[in-house]
Amino acid sequence: MHDTDANRTDLEALADRIGEDMSRWDGTFDLREVGVDEAGFVGVDDPTTAEPLIKKAFGARHIEVGYAEQASLLNGVG
Repeated sequence: MHDTDANRTDLEALADRIGEDMSRWDGTFDLREVGVDEAGFVGVDDPTTAEPLIKKAFGARHIEVGYAEQASLLNGVG
């Protein structure tokens, strides 16, 4: 465990913002999951393409982009 400057409410709000904007990336990459959980990442089909775009759109703090094989339901997105 470690200290953080973000609380769960702020992280959930960030996850909601990313999820609500998921159609923005159509044709660029598939946003497959986003949520505040133990895995702690935004799941996409192409992390190399998606990571700079997501971090530019939503900021780099508290966002980790990783590969997700298929969509799953986290925080109502997926």
